[in-house]
Amino acid sequence: MVLDPLAAELLILGQRHFPDDEHRLNLLSEQGQVLHAEVYEKPEPDAFFGANHFENMSQVRGNWLNAGNAQVLINHKILFEKIKSNNLLEKYDLFVFSRSDLLHLLPLPPAESLLRCIGRGDILTQAGHEFGGVNYNLAIMGRQAAESYLCAPFDTVVSSSLPNRQKTYNIELFWRVILGQRSLRNLRMPVTCFITAETVQDRTSWRKIQYNQENDVIFKYQSQMEEAFQNQAVWKQRPEWVVLRPPLGLQVTEAHGQARRLFGLHLAAVVPDRSVGNRHKEPKKIEGTTKAEEAEGVVGGAELAEEHSGAQGEGAEKTASSTTDTEKVRFHCVPRKGWDRYFRGMRCEARNIINWKGRGDPPEPPQKGCWLLPTSDEAAVAVAQQQAALNALGWRLVSSSPEVIMNLGNKVRLQDYAKARGLLEHLPKRYSSAEDAEYPCILKQAYGEFGKECCIVSCADEVFKVALHGLGSRWVLQELVRGCFEVSTTVLVDKGNILDEISICYQYDSDAYVWPRCRRITKSLHSVPGKHLKVFQQFLAEYSGICNFNYKVRETGELSIFELNTRIGGDLAVDAPRDRAGALFEKLDSHWRIARCHAEKSARRYSQGSPGWHSLFNSLLASMFGPKPEDPSDLSPPDELAQVRNRLACNVGSDFPCIAWCSGAV
Repeated sequence: MVLDPLAAELLILGQRHFPDDEHRLNLLSEQGQVLHAEVYEKPEPDAFFGANHFENMSQVRGNWLNAGNAQVLINHKILFEKIKSNNLLEKYDLFVFSRSDLLHLLPLPPAESLLRCIGRGDILTQAGHEFGGVNYNLAIMGRQAAESYLCAPFDTVVSSSLPNRQKTYNIELFWRVILGQRSLRNLRMPVTCFITAETVQDRTSWRKIQYNQENDVIFKYQSQMEEAFQNQAVWKQRPEWVVLRPPLGLQVTEAHGQARRLFGLHLAAVVPDRSVGNRHKEPKKIEGTTKAEEAEGVVGGAELAEEHSGAQGEGAEKTASSTTDTEKVRFHCVPRKGWDRYFRGMRCEARNIINWKGRGDPPEPPQKGCWLLPTSDEAAVAVAQQQAALNALGWRLVSSSPEVIMNLGNKVRLQDYAKARGLLEHLPKRYSSAEDAEYPCILKQAYGEFGKECCIVSCADEVFKVALHGLGSRWVLQELVRGCFEVSTTVLVDKGNILDEISICYQYDSDAYVWPRCRRITKSLHSVPGKHLKVFQQFLAEYSGICNFNYKVRETGELSIFELNTRIGGDLAVDAPRDRAGALFEKLDSHWRIARCHAEKSARRYSQGSPGWHSLFNSLLASMFGPKPEDPSDLSPPDELAQVRNRLACNVGSDFPCIAWCSGAV
């Protein structure tokens, strides 16, 4: 049911529990072509996670790190080490991680279908049996997500990076939260299997094993078993899978009630109509809010509800919409930050009312052809990872590869990115350890906005009070660059080519500070020297979109860049003059409209006598530039076409031109 449809090879890894486990291993090894098979001795969690990490994280309430689940998390890390040591990530495109006690009633789709279903950052799991989180018992993903998925539990424990540690976590919720932290999207498929056992006396788990006479099976969870047999009956009517692209949001019934989940795969006999699955409900009015608050789209009650619910799963994020059916909006900036009145002040039909943070179902555009622009680091990564799905929904995007976004936006990876390109001199000096640092210096998290988890430290002891388990990949310890003036420059770029920039200089009441724990004295427009713009271009050679640089200028006139934000920042959203900010948005819109216009002219030229080619070209245009705007009145600017460079590469040496998108072949 699994190996044959996938034509897969098998790696078996298990913990020793019974004296005859070697016999079980041999039986499993007979099921297919085995790359590696091993039973290992159960490690002690304290020793495995090291230092006091396990003891520290055991203080977080819930069953996520109890005796059994701790071994589940350990097994994922050991499995990754086996995969890595055998160089399997380089050899295989698709990975399926499963339990050996799952009884499969339906065959999985072939590997080609699964690869069409999942994107670079997608994890496909079975719906139901989620208990408010992720059913991790069967997980399917591409090679790009496999390492992050397998290492996520171990990394979370040793870095103590689980958010909201006052919350109670079951293991399913734990998985959902750590996947969200890594911008991994959870897609679902119908239940095809259930947990079984060798005998009803099997007590290897906490739940009592039962026997079902009707189906002559042993099972652990009744609802899971019943749903698998129901789906088997549906499969017999029409034994076919349907890949849902883009994924479809569907209502499902779970142990804790109804929920909306994002499906990437479904049974052909019952695949629902897309218009029904993706229909949005009207937002409910929250008690105690005024009409002005509703119109603003920044409702305190809604924000509190989201904070209380935590990462309540895909589709749980709320959309506060104050647009009417007739109101035209060209730019939707997500997630909601309370900036809507500032965006409206730009007078370019921009809004900040959709609260999609990059997790859950992607929102549908109120009108086809709207731009979707990120206002948070998490949303920027999600947009990059889900470009195809968002374009298919009707959004227009300007983004780059997820790898580029993460290299620039992650403060740890930015150092490595700059070093590889000979740009390290433009960043503050980084210290590899607290013992080697020159104090005072700055300690900050790899990810964070608005000065969160950023502080000035005066000695190594202060470092370890904040970074309890060392710097690792979560923290950056860097030089404190003194000076009361700080510059924030927002640039609009196309593969490093700067199309527009707005720069603001802020003066603070101290020469050593962390915003916002300081007093701002003045702010003013700033003129960026040409040599500084050239440095920005070098950093952004592979990037397209809006990017924000925060930096100081040293006494030598050289840059000291604290961070890059691959998103709209507060300087552009709030502080920049409204007309200048609006002009940058208009430039973004016109530049990529011109690019599309240029590409369409090329399509008409090359498609003469070949209508099939013209249709294919239009499909490629939609995948690269997003859907064609509903109002094409300004799609023919003749003089500016010369500005479009490096957007399309056309090989006209054959009867069928070859198209390549600069960031990767199409």
